[in-house]
Amino acid sequence: YGSLVVDNGEGCSTDTTVTELPAVESGAIPAGGLSDLALNVPGEIWNDDVWAGATFTPNRDEGSATLSDNTTFIVESNSGDTITVVSGDMTSVASTGDSYGMLYRFENVEVLGKARLFSYGDLLVESGDLLSADDTTFVLPDDATLEVGILELSGVTTLEGTPVSEQLLCSGCEAAP
Repeated sequence: YGSLVVDNGEGCSTDTTVTELPAVESGAIPAGGLSDLALNVPGEIWNDDVWAGATFTPNRDEGSATLSDNTTFIVESNSGDTITVVSGDMTSVASTGDSYGMLYRFENVEVLGKARLFSYGDLLVESGDLLSADDTTFVLPDDATLEVGILELSGVTTLEGTPVSEQLLCSGCEAAP
């Protein structure tokens, strides 16, 4: 899955300087809105073809309390109110009322030097950060910001810093002393 490093080099730290992983805001599937290859959300005003190639999950709560078991689909295209996936059957894993969203998955994530990382999507980090030199530690420096939908730090047992997310999933994360 690769690694993501966001480093602002201690440079500009205004609130408007942000690295964004683009994603549709999560929402609930409306009645009649889901078919095997498309999600239609009447009233949305998405920009056309912004998410082609992105990873989409029609059911963010599928299976256990983890992102790693959610069934995902690759977005082929999107219009103002419809997301179309390349292949598969989204109705086999989701239905009316389920929470949909986008997912980013990386082996490691590092946010440094007054950097700000933001996404409406969910973020699955398989092995903590890079600089800690182990697979069980994730450090978010005090001068850096990480804000995402659901954040899963798979295998992480030591968390330093305070990421912002609607839900934090990790393997018994304990705050570092």
